[in-house]
Amino acid sequence: MNGVEAGLCDSCAMRPACYMRGTHRAVRTLVERLRTLARGEALFEAGSPALSVFAVRSGTLKVSISRAGCTPRIVRFVLPGDLAGLDAFGDRIHSTTAVALEECEVCEIPAWHLELLCQMRPALAAHLRRLLAHEVGDAYLHAAALAGLSASQRVAGFLLGLGQRWTARGGSASRFPLPFERREIGDHLGLTMETVSRVLSLLRARAWIVEGPAGVELCAIEALRGLASGEAKLA
Repeated sequence: MNGVEAGLCDSCAMRPACYMRGTHRAVRTLVERLRTLARGEALFEAGSPALSVFAVRSGTLKVSISRAGCTPRIVRFVLPGDLAGLDAFGDRIHSTTAVALEECEVCEIPAWHLELLCQMRPALAAHLRRLLAHEVGDAYLHAAALAGLSASQRVAGFLLGLGQRWTARGGSASRFPLPFERREIGDHLGLTMETVSRVLSLLRARAWIVEGPAGVELCAIEALRGLASGEAKLA
């Protein structure tokens, strides 16, 4: 494994499992294969067998869920270092669909292998429980935001949340990629594409954010926090 590959693993949620023996060989024995996804390619689809957990090395994905007669809804964006497919520890059937928003590379880890390691390593089992609890907590917070927050609160909270997630990966809380279309952000936040565009335009007009080809810069984090909490208003 070269230095670049090791760097990609530094912020991965599965690093404690891969490096639990402190050797690079542990990575090779845990990861079944590396998969490269093209933009628009599905990593897995709802209703398909859930036999593996996937650790994202690079790129971003959207995770959506659908119900009979309803339009699919994006429930999560997966960033480098995140896991996808944790329902492999449940009834072995994917309840969601994960699609690459850009070229992605993921590590595929068989669920049976992780379960076996958890029996031998209580610390690893505890780590996976924390990951599952964190994902459930995020889902609760997201549902609460959709139910009770204004459009500007949702957009501001979304941007701040992304900044926190990139910080956890060694990046910047104020300057990070934004590889999502307005429509996708709106779908995730329960807003129309037009509403998302309007809120972002107001944020740009106030010089609270700057958007460019490389992503977005949060220029007034405290003001955005006030907006997200409801203490400040855009208009």
